[in-house]
Amino acid sequence: MMNSLTALVAKLDYPPAPVMLLSTLACCAFIFGGGYWFKRADERAKREREALKAAANSPSDGSAKIP
Repeated sequence: MMNSLTALVAKLDYPPAPVMLLSTLACCAFIFGGGYWFKRADERAKREREALKAAANSPSDGSAKIP
């Protein structure tokens, strides 16, 4: 995404300021959006691991439990 955007802007000899601003904002949104998505996925995985660990350590009464 960022490489293709940079290549498109680079084809212009002297891109105007609004084009540069929009491309910079798009690249920043891509970077920070990906970081936010990765952080949420990591937190979700941690909660799932904790639930599995709690289910494995809890005393079992013979019934199947899905965490």
